[in-house]
Amino acid sequence: MLGGILTALACVVASRQSWHLAEVISLAIALPGCLFGTWVGSVWLGGWQARLWLLPKIALLAFSVAHCCVAVLGMLVDRTPLPFEPPNVTSADKRESVKLAPSQRPRSVQKGQTRTMELTERHINLLFAWGLRINLALRFLAMP
Repeated sequence: MLGGILTALACVVASRQSWHLAEVISLAIALPGCLFGTWVGSVWLGGWQARLWLLPKIALLAFSVAHCCVAVLGMLVDRTPLPFEPPNVTSADKRESVKLAPSQRPRSVQKGQTRTMELTERHINLLFAWGLRINLALRFLAMP
């Protein structure tokens, strides 16, 4: 338990009052590791019978953690993909999409510079549909 407390204190002192996500994650990884080490050390001091029961307990703990991770991932992933009906892309839509970024040509951007471009949902769907049609056409041509 002292190891876990010392780890938490070391991470708090190392953060220097600036809680970034990486520091919180390092604490979230280090603290359970210290608690696991404390648990194994206290069981190890219990004698041979306690040491023999340690491996099945560790296996059960690993199985439980893996089972919880699979359950959480199963809840996060949808069983069906999101519905997407690609719109018909006309020549006018293609011209409009190309005109959206006349100054965003890669050759006009100097090395080390970045440019920001804002698109509406309609424009993004048109670009996806346009790319999807090109990809499907290339797959069809590549088939023997």
